Amino acid sequence: MPTKWADCLAATAGGVTAYRHYWELAVLVGLRDGLQLRRRLRRYADPAAFLLAPEQWASQRVEFCHLVGKPGEAADALAQAGDELHTALADLKTQLAKGNPGEVRLTGDGELIIPPLTAEGVPAEADVPARR
Repeated sequence: MPTKWADCLAATAGGVTAYRHYWELAVLVGLRDGLQLRRRLRRYADPAAFLLAPEQWASQRVEFCHLVGKPGEAADALAQAGDELHTALADLKTQLAKGNPGEVRLTGDGELIIPPLTAEGVPAEADVPARR
């Protein structure tokens, strides 16, 4: 229990259920304070402490890379990222060559104009209320 609640709770000690809400509130405040302290301490913790240990990562790497669709080897992943970048830049170059006023374009001053994205439609199954 928080020490600042000790006097109030000492007056209710005697099994009187009328003061149960004081005890519950004291427990919730203590829990909240403990969680906030943990969060503040975690902020200054070593980030490496939150990573997988090398032996854990070795056993999970293949499955993780398969799930995210990336190669397991760093050199292959870098090569794939480079290919994706070159493809995206080629697409941008094609888009800029079209010069459509409503799309990505360059102004006369060389400023890149990117129009806002349009919203995607809501899937039909999202509109159906859940039945319980």
